[in-house]
Amino acid sequence: MPKLEPIHITVGLVVILAIIVAAVTYIIHRQQLNTSTTRLQTYTTRLVNDTQSASLPGVQTYQAQIASTLQATPPIMQVDQPTAEQAAAFDVLANDSRLPDITHDENGNAYRLQVMQSYKLPDSQANGNAAACAADSCYRLDIYNFTNNQTVLAVADLTSQQLLELQATDTQPTLPDSLTKLAEEIVNHNPAVSAALGKAFHEPVISSAMKTSLQRTVCENSRHLCVAPTYVLPSEKSALWAIVDLTDLKLVGTAWSEWNGTPPPPLTEGQLASNTVQHDICGKVLSDQRGDWQFDYTLTGSDGLEIRNVRYKGQQVIDSAKNTDWHVNYSGADGFGYSDAVGCPSFSTAAVVPSQLPSVAVGDNGQVVLQVDFKSRQWPLPCNYYYQQRFEMNADGSFRPVVASLGRGCGNDGTYRPVTRIQLPATITDIKRGAKTLTNEAWWQPIGCPEGTSCTALSYNQNGTVYDVIPGNGQFGDGGRGDTPYIYLSSVDQGKLEGQEDVLTMGSCCNTDYRQGPETFVNNERLAGKPVALWYVAQLKNDDTPGAEYCWASSDVTNGRYETHAYPCPSGPLLKPRGQ
Repeated sequence: MPKLEPIHITVGLVVILAIIVAAVTYIIHRQQLNTSTTRLQTYTTRLVNDTQSASLPGVQTYQAQIASTLQATPPIMQVDQPTAEQAAAFDVLANDSRLPDITHDENGNAYRLQVMQSYKLPDSQANGNAAACAADSCYRLDIYNFTNNQTVLAVADLTSQQLLELQATDTQPTLPDSLTKLAEEIVNHNPAVSAALGKAFHEPVISSAMKTSLQRTVCENSRHLCVAPTYVLPSEKSALWAIVDLTDLKLVGTAWSEWNGTPPPPLTEGQLASNTVQHDICGKVLSDQRGDWQFDYTLTGSDGLEIRNVRYKGQQVIDSAKNTDWHVNYSGADGFGYSDAVGCPSFSTAAVVPSQLPSVAVGDNGQVVLQVDFKSRQWPLPCNYYYQQRFEMNADGSFRPVVASLGRGCGNDGTYRPVTRIQLPATITDIKRGAKTLTNEAWWQPIGCPEGTSCTALSYNQNGTVYDVIPGNGQFGDGGRGDTPYIYLSSVDQGKLEGQEDVLTMGSCCNTDYRQGPETFVNNERLAGKPVALWYVAQLKNDDTPGAEYCWASSDVTNGRYETHAYPCPSGPLLKPRGQ
């Protein structure tokens, strides 16, 4: 056997070492993949006993602010760095004689209160008790009561120095930037989140301002103010939700969601550019007339596009219609998800904002369509949303408010429940559910209608014309597969806040039954002689199965570039004159 020269020995050792390194690297890589796969298969939801967050600097600073505020007069935390107008509005609030009923219990103990938003009241909200704001300078203050889980809506008239509105509502507010950053500080420094993600992951946090729920915790049914900063892991087609209780200032749990399909394309410069709507349209009331239809409309802060005073051949059809909420539930068993809103960016930091101005078009069949798209600026990346709102006014005098999700969301096990509010005129009579006359407020779920057919869930008489309310059941030819809706009827007292105002987040994101928020307005009051709010909550299950996509968006490589495909899930009832 020939003797090997030193150079040959060296080369041989290098080759052997390279083989060993490659083998070890492969084994480690497989272990990482196996660990990752195991984590996604077994780690769905985990409750967390958080004892670390109390020591975080941001939490300690905020706790000190809370303690100081509880001793103040009034005990309400002001917005961060208030402007002169915001400070003046707060002073009007502080000097109102009704305030102690809002700030203290019957024993004189102070509630924990904080002004979450303070902004100039838009013209579109200058109605009811705030009608004077059409001429005066007014500010709206959204004050959250952490103790009672309620939002107090206040309207301060800076011209007359009067408080025009002060009312507690069972809603949750839009968060200020300071609380959004605090939630991110809590999740970014929590070992349970680090353990779930693994040290190799450093993904950005998104969706930190969106309200959420989690079963078996105080966040269930939104009993506390909870949000869900989310980490997106595109390579694993999954997202980790870190659910933060901002009432108790701690992490309460984590949850995973997943999706299938091609990863979405990277962001382009155009997608990152700000697709803003001109600020002068937000909150302004515009009017239009097309054919036999006349209507007003406005872009609200968090209730999407609202259409008002809808008339057909001069006759009132509805007072208004809007989309107050999107409830998105990603797990029936674990009950986590988001409460989403659509609206103008100038009023709400959490809302999905319009991607362009509202448009009005007339089709060949005479149908008039008022439409606007609300799109997260990073759609179709995971955990970004695209909603469409459309009002269809047909040549036969029928009217249909349509809302649709175009995905993509945070997972493939989502159920979307859009909350639509339609206000019917005070002049309607003979309200019937089938053959039964309805005299008092009620809610129900229509059942027994064969798929693809039209069935009347409700009827009423409006100035001699009988209207049938027909739920979506896959029969409208727009790709909808059926709404399976809950329907609610509530009377509207114009002197109270009963949904006419810009409604904040109501109900829980993740209830799977009738408890979607509108039921809080159903109190068995009589319906006669007042406007009637018809609330309609569809239930839309997403699907990412190839060839059967629904409420979804996917990205495919075609001719060397990414192309995005959207699969909308439209919903909404048809209000149709009988005999047409």
